[in-house]
Amino acid sequence: MDEHIEIQIDGKEYRAPAEEMTGLQIKEVAGIASGDQLFEREHDADVPIFNDTLVELHSGLKFYHLPGSITAG
Repeated sequence: MDEHIEIQIDGKEYRAPAEEMTGLQIKEVAGIASGDQLFEREHDADVPIFNDTLVELHSGLKFYHLPGSITAG
């Protein structure tokens, strides 16, 4: 099956190379520094995606990043 997963990062369209990717791998697709914070845009809240977070991707997902990192807790 030659189905492509199109995701959006910082307003730009990208083709995801896999159905599951870590936050770090998603950052690498868009050339985002590993120390920056990635978020997934959701309807009611933006969800932080850490470097080791595994994300199940599907077309239409939207992400954005902010410089620097946040700490849990």
